[in-house]
Amino acid sequence: MIAIASQMPDNPPTERIERFSGVRSHVQEVAECYTEGLEGSDLTWTFIGLARFCAGQALFTEAEYWYAECLRVTQRLYEGDHPTVAMSLNNLASLYDSQGRYSEAEPLYEQALA
Repeated sequence: MIAIASQMPDNPPTERIERFSGVRSHVQEVAECYTEGLEGSDLTWTFIGLARFCAGQALFTEAEYWYAECLRVTQRLYEGDHPTVAMSLNNLASLYDSQGRYSEAEPLYEQALA
């Protein structure tokens, strides 16, 4: 499931969305129930894949939820200026930026760069 989620591009084409639709509920279950057993990129790609899938269908509220969950989990697991936390901050900021939500994106970008 994680390998499938990690293959979701930023702007997924229709064929990729259709293929991912069939496993979305399984990836979502992993993100909601099994993150304690995951580490590193396996952990983050679960959330990122779901967020990209949702954003690719203009489901921005859901995409925001998954990027925010990724950030919450990575901040809990990693201390200080860990690159995974910076990536999570940047992903959420990029989503806000793409929606013209600049005042919400800017502090996240600044945190990611700090």
